[in-house]
Amino acid sequence: MDGRGLRYFVEVVRQGGFTRAAKVLNVTQPTISKMIHQLEEDLGARLLVRGPRGIRLTDAGRTVYERATQILRGMEDLRRDVNALTGLVKGSLRLGLPPMVGATLFPSVLAEFRRRFPNIDLTVFEHGGKRIEEMILAGDVDIGVTLMPFDSSRFDGQFIADHELILVTPATGKWIGRKAVTLAELADEPFVMLTDEFLSVGLIREACRTAGFVPRETGHSGQWDFLVAMVESGLGVTFLATSTCRALESYRVAKIPLQPQIRRRLALIWPRGGYPSFAARAWVQLTHDILDLPKPPVVP
Repeated sequence: MDGRGLRYFVEVVRQGGFTRAAKVLNVTQPTISKMIHQLEEDLGARLLVRGPRGIRLTDAGRTVYERATQILRGMEDLRRDVNALTGLVKGSLRLGLPPMVGATLFPSVLAEFRRRFPNIDLTVFEHGGKRIEEMILAGDVDIGVTLMPFDSSRFDGQFIADHELILVTPATGKWIGRKAVTLAELADEPFVMLTDEFLSVGLIREACRTAGFVPRETGHSGQWDFLVAMVESGLGVTFLATSTCRALESYRVAKIPLQPQIRRRLALIWPRGGYPSFAARAWVQLTHDILDLPKPPVVP
């Protein structure tokens, strides 16, 4: 069985079709079709069905996709570990960092990692926690940041931070001068929120439901500065972590604590049961040292 066949098959499933997969892999569509046909012959089962709405996985295809992602991830880990064991300290590390977390928590970690390990190819993907979890499971990211509690049946991880979410409002209006605001008082306010890719949105919605209302969401963005610009323009209120609020001095907005508090606990995660590469272990240890975490990281 050719490893390329597995790689091509996985990419076709991820991209939802042969054409997009061919562009990502930089090969021709007939080449992908030929490799997947050979894979089906080797396994003695049909894996994909083409239809007017795109491809559909057969039952056998679903099983092969799950196992193939594990195999490909294992092959990449093996290559990196061999490099580390031979003293080359080469390879790559693919990080998944939410934009606000990356900008506030990790600049010093990124700089020190680059200084210590100049031969490791470091790539950072900016996404929300939900997307980062999906990319780790798919083998597209080695280690990333998400909210706690994470799914411990799928991931191992290390706590890194605990932040309070703060209400951000226009600099003029009825909330100015308040030392704290309850969520129930915000029931009639328009909310501008992060997109559903960010798991902290779920924390806010659940807190609102507990307070007896469903938030009226009038705008969404994956970038905190655009959310703040919308608040500044009077389009609504939003919620940001205390670490991000430190960057709001140049905006005409007010920052008011919530009562009761909504807290966002963050963790570094990687695939459960997988053997983290040298680069991933180094990143976890460096994060622990620079952020001065209370407990040593538990990494195999």
